[in-house]
Amino acid sequence: MEMSLASAFRYRNKVKKILFRIKYRLEGSNVAVDPEDVAHANQGFETKSYDGDVKLLLDLMDLLYTVNLAIDNANEGAHEILATINTCSAKIDLLNKVTGNIRGSKLYWQDRNTVSGEIKKIAMQPLYQKDWLDELNESRKKMNLYEDKLNAFNARTMVNFDVPEDLVKVVEAA
Repeated sequence: MEMSLASAFRYRNKVKKILFRIKYRLEGSNVAVDPEDVAHANQGFETKSYDGDVKLLLDLMDLLYTVNLAIDNANEGAHEILATINTCSAKIDLLNKVTGNIRGSKLYWQDRNTVSGEIKKIAMQPLYQKDWLDELNESRKKMNLYEDKLNAFNARTMVNFDVPEDLVKVVEAA
């Protein structure tokens, strides 16, 4: 199967969704039922049998491995873009916290004289000299620029992987 890297990400998410659904159903199923309930119990499985769903789940795990490998190989050309996005993301997280702390900091505290009841404001000395908003905005702009570069890379980069015939319809139906 050949598709863009962006489509491969969506395809991988479909496979994961199916895996989760089948795995959840299998893990919550009784493995032994009253003989009269076998036909009814099997109706709850994707393949209409417990063993069939176990086999389907194993096959989907292999498919997920194959898709992940294809995505990883295709992503090799995007290491700089991904590293930049990760760095920007970490900087944005830090600068959001720093600017939040600065905005929330009190630059005075009140001292109450217990005898006279007089309240006196005492100035605090901030440890920061900058508000860091410019750096935060620059990191956000750079992040947006590199996310656009990544989107373009994902749209033009093609990936190839094999999908077993019996799984094509299962994934397409998701």
